[in-house]
Amino acid sequence: MRYYNGNLITASENNTTSDAASGVFNIEYQLIARNASKWPIVPDPTADFIEISNRFITSPSGSDYTGNYDVAEVSVPVDFSGSARIYLGQKVTTSSSFYSDIAVAAVQILNSAGDTLQKSWVFNDSSTTWENLGTATPITGSSTQGFPESLATSAARTYGGSVPVGAQTDKWSLVSGTASSNTGAADGIGNTYKESDDGGDGTILTLGNNQIPQSSSTTYIFVETSPVETYEGFLIRSDAYTFSGGEKIRVAHLLAGYSFDQMDPDDTLYLGVA
Repeated sequence: MRYYNGNLITASENNTTSDAASGVFNIEYQLIARNASKWPIVPDPTADFIEISNRFITSPSGSDYTGNYDVAEVSVPVDFSGSARIYLGQKVTTSSSFYSDIAVAAVQILNSAGDTLQKSWVFNDSSTTWENLGTATPITGSSTQGFPESLATSAARTYGGSVPVGAQTDKWSLVSGTASSNTGAADGIGNTYKESDDGGDGTILTLGNNQIPQSSSTTYIFVETSPVETYEGFLIRSDAYTFSGGEKIRVAHLLAGYSFDQMDPDDTLYLGVA
């Protein structure tokens, strides 16, 4: 069978990759391909949680990881506006749960062009305006890929729990280093990534792997996962922010752990906006 692709007759379909839509395409065939899930669809963090982990990193034996943070990015739809919050969810994916100590050092909101900092939360000084669930209750999950519940369900829960300093089970907390070997990060990141009125320089987090250096004796947020069950989920949310549409959200994070019981970089750190 021959495929007609915008004046090109080929022996096979001219489908796009998952990363970009480029080339010459017939409009009708675009719709056919999209309906068949062969056309890339940009994930929408306002519709449901999306997984944002960059990669898994093997942590050095017997200690916390000291390398640079990775930075992920998601975009809100251009037609999304109004007051909303960022929700982060961790899902435990290791067989031995204590090897699931992920670290989140900062979250930033940029304009739609990605070149202007609009809001920055850097978790490096033992305090934050973010909130845990009102009750420290893990959310039961399963091996099926995806956060254990929908964004709508998570957003409807009661929040208001403070983020404590020092490792806590069943909730997010602020720490510098972990008590577990072969997992977690040693420190958070520096003040330069804060807004100028918060003691920073307004520096934008650089997108990609191995980008943001750790800063000695600073904190980050994480969940102490030593006594929890595999596939359980844990939530934290930001204070409200007024979106105008098309903003980009960047998250400095690390999935550093034990090489023989690895976190799943496709099923560990989730973000939603609601």
